[in-house]
Order: sequence, then structure tokens, then C-alpha cells
Amino acid sequence: MTALSASYRQVWLRRWQPVLNATVFYGDEHNQENRGDLGRSIVGASVDVTVSPSAFWAVNVGLAYAQSDYDAPIPLLDVTRRDRNLGVSAGAVYLVNRNLSVRGEYR
Repeated sequence: MTALSASYRQVWLRRWQPVLNATVFYGDEHNQENRGDLGRSIVGASVDVTVSPSAFWAVNVGLAYAQSDYDAPIPLLDVTRRDRNLGVSAGAVYLVNRNLSVRGEYR
């Protein structure tokens, strides 16, 4: 398997301390059993933003996309898979103390 990724993070030191994270990635995996229908190329990207309205709270929203293109058709079906996945997320974190936090997330 080969995988490459690049990430970018921007932090603004101002009210609510917004943080932007962005990632792009590429992967190429080949099946070692000579099953081309199980090998694929993967590309994708994600972005999320987190803000902290107080010292104890943080909220974030994100968006992610990935696409897999398989190397060969599925035996007996003669169909080559091409998967697309789009994800949206939202979450909140509450810092109970310096050693404990509680997180809620929706995807």
C-alpha cells in the first residue's frame, strides 16, 4: 500500500480562537492474492473548523469526501466498484477538568 497526505492548519489568536484544519490524501492498495477487484486507488479531502466560545467549551463542524476506484471487476458480476463517500459532522467538547473532557458528535 502507498499513502500520501498533506494537511494544513490555521489558528487565529483572537476571540473564540478559530482553528481551520484541511487535509488531502491519496492511497493505492493492491491485493496480494491476485484479486484486482479488492485493489483500489483512494483520493479524498476533509476540512473542519473549531471554535471555543469559552475556556471550557469547543464546537466544530466538518466536511469530508473520499472516492475509491477499484482495479478490476467483481468476479461473476462483471461490475467494477467505484465508491464515493461524503460525510458531514458536528460536535461539542466540554472540559470538565484538565484530565477529563466529554465529547458529543453527530456524523
